[in-house]
Amino acid sequence: MSISPISTLLLLIAQEGKKPLDLTFIFMMFGIFIFFYVLIIRPAKKEQQEKEEMMGGLKKNDTVITSSGIYGVVTHVGDNDVVLRIDDTNKVKVRFVKAAIARVVGPEEAKKS
Repeated sequence: MSISPISTLLLLIAQEGKKPLDLTFIFMMFGIFIFFYVLIIRPAKKEQQEKEEMMGGLKKNDTVITSSGIYGVVTHVGDNDVVLRIDDTNKVKVRFVKAAIARVVGPEEAKKS
């Protein structure tokens, strides 16, 4: 993914005979690492943690939307899958993998759909 500051220092030490060690380059590489961590790595970890918490908190009668845009009501929660009721009149139920659940929607948003 990205080169760590330690490996950058090791590369610079290995090349020490070729040219002198430049501290501004080390600080620049460290700054780039911090930049990538703050703007890319940390938000991705936070989003993944929130999704895992949402999947762990799924329970019967939650209204959810899948990644394909299907609204449904959870009727059964398994270890890796959930069963959604997507049509009350025809009693249509569909089984999805938990990873296909995009988000849990509130009651007011569920009524709009």
